[in-house]
Amino acid sequence: MTTLPKLSNLRRAELNNGIVLLVTENSAADVIATRIFIRAGSCYENPEKAGLANLLGAVLTKGCDGLSSLEIAERVESVGASLSADTATDYFVLSLKTVTADFIPMLELATRILRSPTFPLSEVEMEKRIALQDVRLQKEQPSEDSATEKYHLVIYLC
Repeated sequence: MTTLPKLSNLRRAELNNGIVLLVTENSAADVIATRIFIRAGSCYENPEKAGLANLLGAVLTKGCDGLSSLEIAERVESVGASLSADTATDYFVLSLKTVTADFIPMLELATRILRSPTFPLSEVEMEKRIALQDVRLQKEQPSEDSATEKYHLVIYLC
């Protein structure tokens, strides 16, 4: 059985708004990696809204107040950072990785995206088409995905 290493330098803090921060430092690297987890995901969707969490993850970084998808990508790539959004059954995560010197502007960008996404219609429509194509492919070729889906239904009681 694999056990996780003990993080002796792990610190936990709770902000006034209830957000919990877990922080650990690796002084060997001049990189900051941040993940912002939000309690969301497919197990919180009702049947009429099925797929909404996945759609959110796919289009969140495609535009925000005053910035297009291209402008966001240019800001991130110009400093060699990475910024992505993803969803799972029980959470949504925005991930950011950058060198220490660029952390504040990249965190400000991530905050701007979370607070004021624009969900451009063209991006939403494209992601819907991709999702529908994926569903069609899954139905045509049932595989371990259907077993995984059934497993998640039991585990997450969705």
